[in-house]
Amino acid sequence: MKATLEFNLPDEEQLFRAAVNSERVHLVIWNFVEFLKYKINKDETLSEEQEKVYQDLADKLFELLDEYNVDPNEIE
Repeated sequence: MKATLEFNLPDEEQLFRAAVNSERVHLVIWNFVEFLKYKINKDETLSEEQEKVYQDLADKLFELLDEYNVDPNEIE
């Protein structure tokens, strides 16, 4: 199966760049999710307040992923 994306450049330059960079953005999100999981579940040096901040960040990230129909289980 093949898929082809076409853009009318330069009018759709921003959409083109978003498509070209999507894999890197995907990896940034995945790495940030993993960082938050580590901080929340394994970093024993955190205070309760720090842990809550990381949990709030994770909650917001997952809320945004859900809002934009991005399945975090597909980010690998």
